[in-house]
Amino acid sequence: MASFRYAIAVVYPARPTPDYGMQEGIAYAGAVPILVVLVVAGVLGDRRPEQRGRIVVRGARVMILLGLLASIAAHTLPAP
Repeated sequence: MASFRYAIAVVYPARPTPDYGMQEGIAYAGAVPILVVLVVAGVLGDRRPEQRGRIVVRGARVMILLGLLASIAAHTLPAP
């Protein structure tokens, strides 16, 4: 998506090129809490086998939410 360009600018004046380095940093910073949730859900699921299904579902929901928030932030914050 980032490499797609129009032959003629869709808006006038043309928008500046996004800061891809900042987008990358935000995306990696968003991946850290996802990994933390992954580890915590794994440890809790191992310690509480009777609640493992509920823990996995909640952990997956939180990871999806964090991934969506990180991707939205990575695409909107660096915009000038």
